[in-house]
Amino acid sequence: MDHSAYLIVFKIPHYSIAKLKVTGYRMADSGTKNLGSIFKEGLFRIPNYQRGYAWSSKQVNEFLDDLEHVYESEGSNKHYLNSIIVEGESDGHSFSDKIMIIDGQQRIITSALVVNEILQRIYEIDEEIDDAQSILLQAENKLYSSLFRRSKSDVNYRVLPARKFEEIYKTLVLTEEGREDRIDKAKEKSKYPSEEKLSKASNVIGERIDNIIGEEGTLERLISLHSLTSTLLDNFTATLHEVETESEAGRIFEAINDRGKDLNRADKIKSYLVYESTHDGVNVDVEWVHRMFTEIYEIINRYASTPSETDRLIDSLIGHHWTMFAGETQIESPGNLQGRHRKATEEIEQIKYAKYHLSQGGDADRKTKWIESYVQSLRKSSDAYVKTTGIEKRNIFDSAKKYLSDDVDEDKVRTLLYAINEFMPSNVYCLLMALNLRYENEKVYEEVLYSLEKLAMRMYAIGGARRDTKRNDFESLSRTLFWTGRSDLKDVYPEDSPIVSSVETGSNKYRVEGSTSDAGQVIDRVEEWAYKYSHRMEDGREVDTFRERLANHNLSGLGVPNWGGIRSRELKNYLLYRYEHELRKGGAQLRDYLKSEIDQLTVEHVWPKEFPDGGIESDISTDEYEHYIERIGNLALLSLSDNSSAGNEDYYTKWKKAYDDAGDGTMMFREEFPNPIEKSSNKAHKEGFESWSKDLIEWRSKRIAEELSRHWSTQRSL
Repeated sequence: MDHSAYLIVFKIPHYSIAKLKVTGYRMADSGTKNLGSIFKEGLFRIPNYQRGYAWSSKQVNEFLDDLEHVYESEGSNKHYLNSIIVEGESDGHSFSDKIMIIDGQQRIITSALVVNEILQRIYEIDEEIDDAQSILLQAENKLYSSLFRRSKSDVNYRVLPARKFEEIYKTLVLTEEGREDRIDKAKEKSKYPSEEKLSKASNVIGERIDNIIGEEGTLERLISLHSLTSTLLDNFTATLHEVETESEAGRIFEAINDRGKDLNRADKIKSYLVYESTHDGVNVDVEWVHRMFTEIYEIINRYASTPSETDRLIDSLIGHHWTMFAGETQIESPGNLQGRHRKATEEIEQIKYAKYHLSQGGDADRKTKWIESYVQSLRKSSDAYVKTTGIEKRNIFDSAKKYLSDDVDEDKVRTLLYAINEFMPSNVYCLLMALNLRYENEKVYEEVLYSLEKLAMRMYAIGGARRDTKRNDFESLSRTLFWTGRSDLKDVYPEDSPIVSSVETGSNKYRVEGSTSDAGQVIDRVEEWAYKYSHRMEDGREVDTFRERLANHNLSGLGVPNWGGIRSRELKNYLLYRYEHELRKGGAQLRDYLKSEIDQLTVEHVWPKEFPDGGIESDISTDEYEHYIERIGNLALLSLSDNSSAGNEDYYTKWKKAYDDAGDGTMMFREEFPNPIEKSSNKAHKEGFESWSKDLIEWRSKRIAEELSRHWSTQRSL
């Protein structure tokens, strides 16, 4: 790429700019300009490799808050726009026709949308107001020339997003008088989250402008619109600076970040990779690097609802991918880190300073392979990350299930992924991504996830393991699955790299050779972990701790050494859901957990949490009562309305108000809840129970424990 100059708009102190000059960033100060002048410099374009429009209503409203504040000051205040980096050519006074925005499209596009919404409202003003014609034309011309550049043969947009988002932008920003349904049309055409956000931003802006100008007479509204136009185009300012090369534009990202702009890991890593890609002998297409990172942002945008959430998820993806791709490596030259810890924890430091990663010196050919492998795998991993951790969102699940093998139970896969995400620590995400990348298109994918669900329930949910338990194993297995069977490992990392040796060690340890047939070994290893953690030897016999806790113990962990119990509503719901599912085998099955909306149900304590005045055994003590109310046998699932009607009543009253009807559709109520009014033929009555009692709770707890232990059985032995 031939880039002769870059334009930078900074919101940083003057001493910071001076420091940048000293450290080698050559900048020419082009002075402070207002937004109207900046728009008229040329044609702003968002490169196709950039991520799409990302501002949510919150960010748009914050921008409008600034606009309204300056507007109400009647010109006495100025507003300084935040940092924008653009690529363009300058003769020292003005820029050429096309200016490519490298960083700052959110502010530029939002500003253009505000200009457009003001212009659309001016178009709606009745032009027959003779005494307002000059005001109307002045504002209209000022706004129109900020949005469009008219020539004898054509009309060009002053601002355009990346090519695949242009159609939506042009639907919203019209070259002629607006149509009332333009925002609705844009919403209908939208295919990507960024397009939906463009439409939403226009709608938010329009509503705020209507609120600012009020509902007074036509002339008053026109005057307000004219004043608002001047506020935006005259009072919003920016300082322009130039840098010499694209590599310096990339390096400047971190300089800005160190002085207040919070860049996420992906921004910094992309910046550094672009910088390294411009060095002699490194044969990487910079446009391709940008485009891959843009696609990653669009994928994560499907998962996120705000830019800050996108950044958080991007950071998470970068970290978990790094675990698979490289893991931690000692920094060999502490001086390079200028006082930082010897072992770097941030991926950007690893990439820059670790001997076996992408250090600033080194072989250009290996750098090329490293960058290509890293970026390609990060792009693929972004798909896997969303498909395995964003499964609760319906649109993500519908997209993800298209990639599953035809003979896989889609609903079961979704439920398994929910349980793994909900009840395991996030350090399992790297393993989830590796499993998805290797097995997603195979029937065995369902079986692999089932083994992980067993681990989730036996080790973490009921076992109460620390969140970092098995972290090293998850990371080691994920890296082994990621690299084993790939011929390019030693092209990316030299033979003496600890990453190469760790993958070889993992391949031998887990008996993984690099094909889908490895799934059996993976399942065996995961179930071995689950078994060993949830079983123990006692008096010469093997004890299933998982079953023991559910069968005998108070779920709050009351009186149970070394167990904190289970306190989350989600876990209690899921245990009861799985139990209901087991009871229905051979009959009408439950839908998958999320389709059932069972997480919207509430856990019902049959014996209520408050000691009732009557309706229970007369000889039970307060301590016994506290033990039994938090036993799993005293719990059931009820809708919120049924639970509310049941209240803190005795069992007889609850039966009449809620349980009798609940038994029509729920196996656990039909089989295990005795009818206190007349005997039935259900299992509880056959066992001799006529009402709710501590003996019934004991019986039911053991039934639930037995069924769930069988469902999550690992078929192993100590």
